[in-house]
Amino acid sequence: MNIEIANRLVQLRKKCGYSQEELAGKLGLSRQSVSKWERAEASPDTDNLIELAKLYNVSLDDLLNPDVNLDEVINKAEKNPNEGSDVDAKEPLEEKESSVDIGKDGIHISDGDDYVHIDGSGIHISENGESREVKKEEFEHEERLAEEIATAIFGALVIVGYLLFGFLYPDHAFAWKVGWTAILLIPVFGSIFECARKHRVHNFAYPVLVAGIYCFLGLVFGLWHPLWVIFLTIPVFYGIANPIDKVLKKKYPSKREYAIKEHVGRDEDDD
Repeated sequence: MNIEIANRLVQLRKKCGYSQEELAGKLGLSRQSVSKWERAEASPDTDNLIELAKLYNVSLDDLLNPDVNLDEVINKAEKNPNEGSDVDAKEPLEEKESSVDIGKDGIHISDGDDYVHIDGSGIHISENGESREVKKEEFEHEERLAEEIATAIFGALVIVGYLLFGFLYPDHAFAWKVGWTAILLIPVFGSIFECARKHRVHNFAYPVLVAGIYCFLGLVFGLWHPLWVIFLTIPVFYGIANPIDKVLKKKYPSKREYAIKEHVGRDEDDD
């Protein structure tokens, strides 16, 4: 639904003195349905649009046409709300001052006209008549930024540790020769955050970890020949990670998959 139309629905509901719960009760719907209209996530069907127009004592054109001045529409609804309406309104549900609803479509918390909705697209907040949203993309940007900062700090600590080890360890040649393997921990450390953010096990830098272990033990103990078998664990790791990722993929779809799923879901709601 167009965000301008969604805003009209919010303003008209408030001017006529209805909470989302009350309006949903009069239309025989759930509060979540009204909430989705007002967040522009779904559109009322034709029957509900007609009932809304009658309930607010405005025309469908007033309700849906962005070119019609919103203040005039609100004033029209404010003068005689519900007057002349022949809507066979269902008995309103008992008003709840506050409610919490947790389901597969997200977490919804409301206190009168103030609410917080958390779903796959982000966080939707309305407080004192002012609405704001924190989109999913903003979360992802903040997560990436935190990931990059943490990896950079860890990398700096590893480099400093390597230099101190090289300069301070009595056997300098040994320290410089072996200590560099710690640098391979930097991409491994960063990949842990990526795994958590993307919910994908195969993003873990396991081959780098294996190479680091092989080089360290080879340089320290000279186990180059028997230790090469450790590289055979790499295909085993991915063989285990792939089925795990398939399960995680269903539970945590990627941004593109979520967008497709959300688009299909909205089409179904519109139907």
